[in-house]
Amino acid sequence: MRPRADALATVGAAVRTLASLERAAPISTVAIKLGAMALVTAMGFSHVSDDDYSRTVIAQTFAHSPKLDPSGTSWLPFPFWITGGAMMIAGRSLMTARVVAWVLGVLGALGPYWTLRHLQNTRWLSWFAAVVCAVLPWSVWLSAATVPEGWTGPAVACALLLATSESRRAWLISASLALAASLSRYEAWPACLVIAVTFLLRARTKVALDRRALLIACVVAAVGPLAWMAWNGYAHGDPLHFFVRVSTFRQNSGSAPRSIGARVLEYPSALVVHFPIAILSLVLALSVRDRRSLILPLAGAGAILAFLVAGDLSDGAPTHHPERALGAITTLLVALAVTRLSMVPPRALRGALAGLTLTTLLSIVGAEPTPGAGDSERRDAQIARGRALSTDPNLKLIVTPCQYEHFALIAATGTPERFDIDPITRSPVTDDCPRLRAP
Repeated sequence: MRPRADALATVGAAVRTLASLERAAPISTVAIKLGAMALVTAMGFSHVSDDDYSRTVIAQTFAHSPKLDPSGTSWLPFPFWITGGAMMIAGRSLMTARVVAWVLGVLGALGPYWTLRHLQNTRWLSWFAAVVCAVLPWSVWLSAATVPEGWTGPAVACALLLATSESRRAWLISASLALAASLSRYEAWPACLVIAVTFLLRARTKVALDRRALLIACVVAAVGPLAWMAWNGYAHGDPLHFFVRVSTFRQNSGSAPRSIGARVLEYPSALVVHFPIAILSLVLALSVRDRRSLILPLAGAGAILAFLVAGDLSDGAPTHHPERALGAITTLLVALAVTRLSMVPPRALRGALAGLTLTTLLSIVGAEPTPGAGDSERRDAQIARGRALSTDPNLKLIVTPCQYEHFALIAATGTPERFDIDPITRSPVTDDCPRLRAP
């Protein structure tokens, strides 16, 4: 056993040395994240659901004909602004959409590292937390899809952590991250509320310069949700039109859990089953005596979970894949655990890091089948048909979908304005779906 222990100690020392180097830590984080995304792509991953291709189509439409609210539905606008803006420059292809998502996914992986370093954590622990969050299966899948979503969870977590700083620059970065995330995913909204209220309360006890920065940050953090509700009131006559649209779709789809108990437990159980490292991280964070610095981040995590549960109870939560909304909580709890572990003795630190590493590996090995890779979910045939159709940019077609598979075909053409879409038939999806005909 001694040679094995010596070998493990040597490997551990080498890894810590690598992570402690100023440049090596972020470079290796990027390399690991890119490697994980490339691996799942090689294994057949392309999308989480047909929504991914639907949102790519909306971004392509925005690039062709820009407007403030690209979807005109409940979907928040920022992802379409980003992807559509890139498509105006690089072309309206699936490749452009995927490159944008990958770049933002990598930046999302670096966010926890930079944030923890700002909060005076060691390079080694900051690197460890960033890598753990970067390789979790849902983090990798959401970063490797065609929609810029993998960065939003880390952005919300970083916003909450930076709000605890005493730096004016950190407050403004926190608010800016909260603003961008709040215009991308609804689960960022309760975090924005916690951050804005925190800045407002802290402004009462600060000197003039700090007070001004805190008040500006408060407004920036809160403006996203307020602006979106104002827009919905103006464009649709109801500030909560987005909520009505989501709940109506969910009820009509028949996918909402029937019992109240199932609705209450859906998101907490998804957190336990798919993100066990979040639970272990919470236990480790709470194991340190001085817990005052945990109040703001844990209030944010609790607010997000309560918001999701409340949405489920009122049919206002996403219709499928609740795991997509839990990245912020997981990233935040892992970062908190690592921050607290810097205060414990070396022996306890080694045990805690071993537990986090083992839980991460078990999450990867025991992950559910890759979403979008099942026989009934694959869209290879639709993408191939779409690319073939892209050779004739003047061809107009009417699409009759079986389910929602037509979005992959339309996205692959890069020219969604050429298509008129019939109501879906609810037929089983085959390679011949959707049916196409001339007007």
